[in-house]
Amino acid sequence: MTDLTFDDREDYLLARYAGSADHTELVELVRRLLEESTRLERNRVLVDMTSSRGEVSVTERYRIATLMSERWDRAIRIALVVREDQILEDRFWVTVTRNHGLDTNVFRDEDEAIEWLTRI
Repeated sequence: MTDLTFDDREDYLLARYAGSADHTELVELVRRLLEESTRLERNRVLVDMTSSRGEVSVTERYRIATLMSERWDRAIRIALVVREDQILEDRFWVTVTRNHGLDTNVFRDEDEAIEWLTRI
């Protein structure tokens, strides 16, 4: 997956994703995020998706949220940074992940995401 880069920060893992928002790619993204955060022993992950391509349907958001909740440890904290057009007003993905026990949030601004992510 060449559209994904990682940067191990002191307090969190930063991932930048510029690939497609189709199901196969998103499932691979989740797998790689989990693999890298486990390898580096990071329980806080910031995913910048502002350069990703395509739309993520509500159904796909649900599928990815439940997939993440099945595979990820509940001690992890995940922040997504997305473009304005990628965020749903009701923050559906956040609701689903939190209902499944994951600590997540979605932001438009990377600095705000980092502040939330690294807060104790």
